Amino acid sequence: MLARRDIDIIVELMGGYEPARTVILEALKSGKNVITANKAVLAKHWDEIFTTARKYSRLVYFEASVCGAIPVIQVLNDGLAANRIEKISGILNGTTNYILSEMTRENINFSTALARAQRSGFAEADPSFDIEGIDTANKLAILSSLAWGAWVKLPDIRTRGIEEVSSDDVYFAKKFGYVIKLLGTAVSHGDGLELSVEPCLIPSKHTFANVEKEYNAILVHGDAAGDIMLYGKGAGQMAAASAVVSDIISLSREVANGTAGRYLILPSIRQKPRKSSTTRNAKARITCGSLLLTNPGYSRRYPAYSEIRGFHSERIPGRAHSQTPPRRAYNNADPPHHSRGRLKGAQAYRFARHHQGQERQVQDRKLKKFPVYVNHGLNCG
Repeated sequence: MLARRDIDIIVELMGGYEPARTVILEALKSGKNVITANKAVLAKHWDEIFTTARKYSRLVYFEASVCGAIPVIQVLNDGLAANRIEKISGILNGTTNYILSEMTRENINFSTALARAQRSGFAEADPSFDIEGIDTANKLAILSSLAWGAWVKLPDIRTRGIEEVSSDDVYFAKKFGYVIKLLGTAVSHGDGLELSVEPCLIPSKHTFANVEKEYNAILVHGDAAGDIMLYGKGAGQMAAASAVVSDIISLSREVANGTAGRYLILPSIRQKPRKSSTTRNAKARITCGSLLLTNPGYSRRYPAYSEIRGFHSERIPGRAHSQTPPRRAYNNADPPHHSRGRLKGAQAYRFARHHQGQERQVQDRKLKKFPVYVNHGLNCG
């Protein structure tokens, strides 16, 4: 097929590193333009693929490699071409978002939510690539390489998946006004990029908190355009097919007009890759501690989201952590998710003391491992 002169476009959809890499490179060398949905091979061999494309004056289209039907590649390449991109963040993986959405809405554990995703066709038989954050890191590497004109390598991205997220994490995050989402984030700091993939605590009023199931959302901030939000299906056969066919139509027009490869619109690879910063911004490292107002003594140990925005809660004088909270802190209408029925009198009082200790323990050991997402726009509250 590579030797046939009547073929102008090769579409690679096999996935994996090999033989996909070899097929793409040989197609370019033989004078074919390439369309691929292979995020893994692009992220790992970005420099080699686009150096070859430039050398042989061919084009590589890869809209389907990031976020399914969302045209984020076209937006970065064309729509925001006049902007200096300052930040990219988003929910970039439909499988993990489906799992976390089910855990949040249905109060189920991780393994049950994963099984549902597999039955619905949104998770592979071996989902490790998704749940460990590798898929999101690949997509973030592609977006960052395109946005900042430098090859961002996977080892440059701090990556943590959702396999350690428990039903208790989800429950208490929701109780305190947060939703757990797996976010990929890239921020430009002038001389370097700050790159991370990890579960984050999203304020419930933020737009990201309402992105559910297989849907993805991407926030791009340009110096001229400001915040641009893209939303759509990021997983599923038809979503991916939509992006692939869109690339076929666009590239076919260039072939028919005789412009394919004549005016190269390829990601820049000339610039020396910027040093990636793995040190998190001090504000972004503040972890969740949004506690009940009846327990303000916790606020110093667990900074709330309001503290990030410049409002500091103070301990009430005379109150110690060991003191029993007032009974109104946990009333009969506010039982934990595993309790049944209504509690009265001394039983409710004992429950309040037990629940206080349980809540403090969960915050101390669990919720503090999730950074709070910091963004003051988009209904962040």
